[in-house]
Amino acid sequence: MSISLHANGHAFQCEEVNIYMGHRVADNYNNTTSFTPASDLTLVYSATSTTIGSIDGWEEYQFQTPFEYNGTDNLVVVFSKHATSYLSALKYYYTESGSYYRCLYRRQDNNIAFSQHPGSATGTTSNRRPNVKLLFGNSDCIQPLGVQAAGFTDEGCTVSWLANENGYYYDYQLKAAGDLWSSATMGGTYDTSVTFTNLAPSTAYDFRVRTDCGDTTSTWVDLSFTTLQVAATLPYNCDFSNPAENAMW
Repeated sequence: MSISLHANGHAFQCEEVNIYMGHRVADNYNNTTSFTPASDLTLVYSATSTTIGSIDGWEEYQFQTPFEYNGTDNLVVVFSKHATSYLSALKYYYTESGSYYRCLYRRQDNNIAFSQHPGSATGTTSNRRPNVKLLFGNSDCIQPLGVQAAGFTDEGCTVSWLANENGYYYDYQLKAAGDLWSSATMGGTYDTSVTFTNLAPSTAYDFRVRTDCGDTTSTWVDLSFTTLQVAATLPYNCDFSNPAENAMW
């Protein structure tokens, strides 16, 4: 499963991005505090130190946790992010819903609390609903779960996931953060882990993996990670005159 937003192609680095899915009986937000309760939301995607908006078109986010629609209620999509700066050039396409307020949001500079669930706090209603596209994968080919990275060095790490009974082979891709997936390094394995070496130190990377069930594949599962900086050789002296060196403290 995945969800896509229609961006205009301006890359923006975020400290954290979270996407939630949920159900809602009402088909609009009739007041500025009617946020869907956190208990009714499922975290389907989460990434740290990740780039958004780099694609001029549909930007896809693969679900890391499956979401099951109940077949009755309206769907709720919550997109949460926080960053150390902002980029006014980054825009997402939307559709106006007339007099119905189908969107409710909060934002504020320099306050990370605004990227968390607001509870009963006040937001802003809008009839401009971002365009989204949902893709439902083949339920017979289950995507890898529990994807995580460990064993970090300045040259790489090991990414692992849980085995599932439907898949016997896994496709994976790796790219530097901000690059297009078309430029990614591709590979495959029968194992449930892959170790990367000879990567650049202090560099952010994007990884994704999917189950190959033979005649079909699951949707991709994404993961972002950053390699460690090169360890200093002792004794080490620093006069704090080099901004690049200072940033590694």
